[in-house]
Amino acid sequence: MAAVNDEAVWEEEVYQLEETDPVQGGKEGIDNKPHAQLARRTSFLKRKLEEAAGYIPIGIPYPWFSDSAPQGFAIMKGQEFDKEANPNLAILFPSGYLPDLRGCGLIGKENDEAIATFEEGQVKEHGHPNSIASSTDLGTKSTNVTGSHNHSYSIYANQFNPNTQRPVTGATGAQTGYTNHAGNHAHHVVIGAHTHAVQIASFGAAKNTIDHWKVNFIVRLG
Repeated sequence: MAAVNDEAVWEEEVYQLEETDPVQGGKEGIDNKPHAQLARRTSFLKRKLEEAAGYIPIGIPYPWFSDSAPQGFAIMKGQEFDKEANPNLAILFPSGYLPDLRGCGLIGKENDEAIATFEEGQVKEHGHPNSIASSTDLGTKSTNVTGSHNHSYSIYANQFNPNTQRPVTGATGAQTGYTNHAGNHAHHVVIGAHTHAVQIASFGAAKNTIDHWKVNFIVRLG
């Protein structure tokens, strides 16, 4: 059984069979013309895809909006790959494992940083104004000078003179005594220097992010 001519040539159009066309097979048969044209188009596109794949360097992560990697590629999720079947990829990743780029971004390294190293996310050093109040010294606070007074109290005694605060003969039952007069006086309270710390409530997510789309990173094998 012969096959149609599938030479990699782009056909500008595909012939449509007419009702008046005879039934004619074979290499030059009119019935095989559209099939041959489609086969040549397919071969042409296949060759172009293969050429394009050759332009994609092995090891470059590409964002991919699918959970299935195209043929010849793998999703970069920390899995092991065949080093013998992919020697060029093994040059970049000699451990035989692809980097796990799930939930990660890529940042150009500084001159003194090692290539292909992972670094945990960090928050840039910063402060919060007015988080600590300045120190103040309130000194000593005093009341005004006043308040001459004494205090009374009751004592149950058989022999007690409430005026002299001494035992006496013949006094019985509850007795009332008085303290000496304190006279006019003031009270002093030392407050001194101190500060007040202000705690700022935490907010936000578990890590710093930017607005983004979720993708898989794929890498060409080889």
